[in-house]
Amino acid sequence: MAEVEIKIDPKRCSGEAVCVGLAPTVFRLNAQGRAEVVDAEGADPDDIVAAAKSCPQLAISVFESGSGKRLAP
Repeated sequence: MAEVEIKIDPKRCSGEAVCVGLAPTVFRLNAQGRAEVVDAEGADPDDIVAAAKSCPQLAISVFESGSGKRLAP
């Protein structure tokens, strides 16, 4: 899979940290308790897509770099 771009909608994020549990090298909770990206290349793209799809609020969007094709959710 190609490299990915990750976008998080902070208004939708409820801070449940499912993404952090699935891809802790990519995501963390910030001081406001919302998810943020710390290293977009910190895990296999398939794992990043799985983390995004597991977000209860669908706050994480993943796109294929270059083409912009949406991979998740």
